[in-house]
Amino acid sequence: MASKATNEQVERLARRHAAEKSALVGALGAAEAVKQAQAVVASAEAELDLALATLAALMPSDSAAELAEVGAARVVQAVRRAPVEAVTGRVAELTGSVPAKPRRGRPPGSGMSHPANRGGGAPERGDSGVSVGSSAAGVPAAAGAFSGERPG
Repeated sequence: MASKATNEQVERLARRHAAEKSALVGALGAAEAVKQAQAVVASAEAELDLALATLAALMPSDSAAELAEVGAARVVQAVRRAPVEAVTGRVAELTGSVPAKPRRGRPPGSGMSHPANRGGGAPERGDSGVSVGSSAAGVPAAAGAFSGERPG
C-alpha cells in the first residue's frame, strides 16, 4: 500500500514537472518572439526618424508633419534622433546637393545649454520657485490680497 501511494506521488510529481517544463519552453519562446518584435519596431522607428528628418530638411517641419500625417512634435523628435550624417547623405542622394536649409538649433551633443539657463536672463526666484512679485498663476500679486482685508 505504501508503495502504491509512493508511486502515485511520483507520477503526480512527474506530470507536474512535465507541465512546468512545457510552460517554461512556451514562456521562453514568447520572450524570444517579443525580443524579435522589439528589434523590428526599433528598426522601423529608426527608418521613420530618418525619413521624417530628411523631409524636414527639405521643407519646414510643420509642413513635413502635415504631409507625413504625424504631429509636429514627432517631426522634431525625428530630427533630434536621426544621425546628421545620414540625413545629409539622404538629402544629397535625393537632390544631388547638400541641404539648402541648415538644421536649426544647437547640434546634438554639443553640450551648450539653453540661453535662459546661462544666467542673467532668468527672472529672480523666491523660495517657492515662483517669480518674485507674482502669484503661482503668473498674475501680479496684489498688496494685501491675502491679509483677510476685504476690498473697498
